[in-house]
Amino acid sequence: MMMVYSTYRSRTRRKRRTVHKSRRVSFRRVGLGVLVLTTTLYFLLRIATWLNARELFVLKDIRVEGNRVVATDDILAKLTVESSQNLLDLDLRRLAERVKAHPLIEDAHITRRLPSTLLVSVREKKPVALIEADGLAPIDEHGSLLPEYQGTQQLDYPVITDIDYKDPRQKPALDTVLAFLNRIRRDQFTLYSEISEVSYSPNAGIYFYLNSGAIPVVVGNGNFSEKGAHLMAVIQLLQAEQKFSGIEYFDLRFDNQVVVKESVQS
Repeated sequence: MMMVYSTYRSRTRRKRRTVHKSRRVSFRRVGLGVLVLTTTLYFLLRIATWLNARELFVLKDIRVEGNRVVATDDILAKLTVESSQNLLDLDLRRLAERVKAHPLIEDAHITRRLPSTLLVSVREKKPVALIEADGLAPIDEHGSLLPEYQGTQQLDYPVITDIDYKDPRQKPALDTVLAFLNRIRRDQFTLYSEISEVSYSPNAGIYFYLNSGAIPVVVGNGNFSEKGAHLMAVIQLLQAEQKFSGIEYFDLRFDNQVVVKESVQS
């Protein structure tokens, strides 16, 4: 018996396998190329976007608010910021500390106003009174002199008398007077604006003189806001009854009472 083997079919199968394998390799290469191209385009787009954003957030304007005595140019000089800097790169806390280094700035807060503006909000130190220190000098609520205020505006504040600012032994008395003025200015501003002179003595505590009639008022120690409210109520009553001009002094040292001494008519 003769046996004949045909190789046609096997050769065809091998050829098909070779074609299929070649196609798979080509598809992989194309897919890899597309992936590389897509990734490259993505990163190029991100870089372009980042560059555009950097350009968008370049500092162009600085606004200052809250200053009445300190010149805006003086505050800008403390910032030392160049207009070409990027707004996102600025250390706002450090910039605020620079502004607060000004002797008349109590506090400063800096914020970004995107895309290109820096907002500087300041709170200035304000005099609460005048005190003798080589001439009458403004003094703030913490007991610091503010010579920079002199000549900038008309200074109409209570005058602290009989206390030597340079004498450290009188600092407790000064601190008590400042505590009184701060509380009255906050809670009874009408009364604060009526104080002409104010001082302290170990016996009487706080005492002051009113602008109207130079009438003395003995306050004592503590409960300043409550005592101020009682005094204002009595003053308004006396003014309504047209008896205010006949008052010799007020004494607030007794709880919930206002002692009124009337002048003796001769």
